[in-house]
This record gives sequence, C-alpha cells and structure tokens, in this order.
Amino acid sequence: MVRLRNVWMPLPALQTLPADIDRLFNEWNPLAKTCSNWAPAQFQRLYPAVNVEQGEHTLLLTAELPGLESDDMEVTVNARSVVIKGQHQEYELREGETWYHRERSNEEFERTIELPFEIDVEKAEAVYEKGVLTISLQQPEDHKPKKLEIKAG
Repeated sequence: MVRLRNVWMPLPALQTLPADIDRLFNEWNPLAKTCSNWAPAQFQRLYPAVNVEQGEHTLLLTAELPGLESDDMEVTVNARSVVIKGQHQEYELREGETWYHRERSNEEFERTIELPFEIDVEKAEAVYEKGVLTISLQQPEDHKPKKLEIKAG
C-alpha cells in the first residue's frame, strides 16, 4: 500500500468556491450594501423577472409581480427604457405572534429595462392581470423603415 503525503485535494476547496466568490463581490461592490437584507444583491437587481418579446416594430414586455395590486406599482416609459417600481405591502402579525421563518418583504423594488429601439411613449399601454404586468410598446411611425419606390431616370 502506497501512502501519499502532502497531496492537495481540490474537492474541499471547490465546494466553498461559489460562496467565496459571492462574498468577494458583495464586499467589493458598494451597491451591495444598499440592497435588501432578504435577498442577495444579484437577485435583488433582477426583480421582477422580465421577458421582452420583439416584433418587427413592437415590443411586448411582461413582468412577474405576484401578490401586488396595480396601485402598488408604477411604470415609467422613456424613449429607450422602461422603469418598473413598486412595493409589496407589509404583512401584519396578529398580537402575540412572532415570525418563525420570513423571506417575503415589504421593501421597495425598481428595475430598469433598456430597449433595443426608440418607442412611441404616447402609444405605450400597461395592463396588470393575475400577477403579470404586460407593457405594449410601439416604434414611432417616423422611425419605421420606409420602402422607397425606384423611379426610372
């Protein structure tokens, strides 16, 4: 039987690597100190989850915002971005109760989505139904490509 001494075993070091990297970026990143105490900074920036579907001259943005009322959120549309802000309502404990486990929060959130082209802010529409915010956006008429007729010279 052969005994190996002073052999480096990478498995224990690799098991802690993701936590070490998270700690490094959270300590280095000044924005991490302002993020919520209920979610790591990398997840806080990505709330709410958003999909953006692109048509020829349209965008359809959907955001998952379960448990909110339409009055709990605000949508601001600029020519090249959409900002979604909101706040979950605080759940009040009954008298004599304490939290056993708590992950949900009443903290504010804000997410800015950059758009691939300018949109017509006057034609923007937002609908909130069954926990999903849907924002319809259109490219301005003067920004749409125009097919030119070629005249014989």
